[in-house]
Amino acid sequence: MAAGQAQKEDEVGQSTPPRTPRRRLPVITLLLCGVSVAVLIGIMARGDDQSWDRLAAWGYLPGERVWAGACWSLVTSAFVHLALWHVTFNVYWLWVFGGAVERTLGPLPYLAFVVVAAAVSSSVQLAVSDTTGHGASGIVYSLFGLMWASRASVPAFAEGLGRNAPLFWMWLIGCILATRLGIASIGNGAHVGGLLFGVLTAHGLVLKSAHRKAAMGALASLMTLCVVTLFWAPWSGAWVGYKAYRAHVGGDYRAAISGYRRSIALGGQRVWALQNLALAYQAMGATDGYEATVEELRAVDPDAAAQLEQSHGAPAKQQR
Repeated sequence: MAAGQAQKEDEVGQSTPPRTPRRRLPVITLLLCGVSVAVLIGIMARGDDQSWDRLAAWGYLPGERVWAGACWSLVTSAFVHLALWHVTFNVYWLWVFGGAVERTLGPLPYLAFVVVAAAVSSSVQLAVSDTTGHGASGIVYSLFGLMWASRASVPAFAEGLGRNAPLFWMWLIGCILATRLGIASIGNGAHVGGLLFGVLTAHGLVLKSAHRKAAMGALASLMTLCVVTLFWAPWSGAWVGYKAYRAHVGGDYRAAISGYRRSIALGGQRVWALQNLALAYQAMGATDGYEATVEELRAVDPDAAAQLEQSHGAPAKQQR
């Protein structure tokens, strides 16, 4: 009876091939892709208006709003796209790379990685260009960096990358060259920052690398620098102008005047800075400074100078 049972089991084993395990649906990745597409549809449904007021409703804010405390935009801006080709490219690679990473790490660690990757890549972009940029390419490059650095140890990452690694390296270099040559304006800071975050995360948290402690230290330094630049960016004309405006509103006109001048020297918005500089002089009752600034503004933008004079006139002489 035992022999007959064994023979029956052998026959069943020969006739029934082993089942291939079903691949788990990457729910978080699917949700992120859906959010990106939905946001673009929402923006396009409201027409051609892409003003900051309109984009802010979808989570993409100007740099000064982020410096003022709206740090959540570092993450939400990553899911804002303004063109069909842009969202198509990013969503496709987010699905391909994100799906592989989510299945390997699990949904919650993967979600944490994506959120931090968005914040880091947006912070680097803000530090180098005075705006967080928009789109998920920083996240995509973080995923690429994680998978590329781990491909030899994690078969699922090697499979997910396929033969696409050269494409991403060439795209990275091509985007930098296109921006430098003035052909296009691309968020290279987000690309490079995301890539660096992904590679360091791989060596610090995924791989059993001999350089694990060094990678963790570098990762901590990168994230610390990203946080610091949200509060201190003296190389940025926009940040200096923002601080000057805060001093202006607070009644510290001398600090405001100094800040506006430094903002102009650093390449900040010249017309805006000159307008506010003239108003700071006016608030102090410094007629000579006001008139000299208006003349400087007139040489740059006559209409802006005329509008300023019409709406504010000349200041009264300061009493001594």
